[in-house]
Amino acid sequence: MMSAAVIERDYMGEQRRAIYIALEELDFIWDQEDVKAFETMWDLGWDCGRIAAELGRDPDEVAILVIDRARAGKIERRPGGWFGTKR
Repeated sequence: MMSAAVIERDYMGEQRRAIYIALEELDFIWDQEDVKAFETMWDLGWDCGRIAAELGRDPDEVAILVIDRARAGKIERRPGGWFGTKR
């Protein structure tokens, strides 16, 4: 069994004294069906607040999904951006 010091030295790159996990209370795990539903609603021009409500998710979780799907090339920029064209 490796000690914490060895793990930090060999695998973490730099030592950390205190770790802060941003947005730890949010859920960034998505079911594939919800991702498909999100992409459809995005393409239809729904605003992200409405998408979040429809999917039962926090708007910040949807924001991260927007970034993820855009970086993956799965959604396009759209008129109105976050707010879409159909509220």
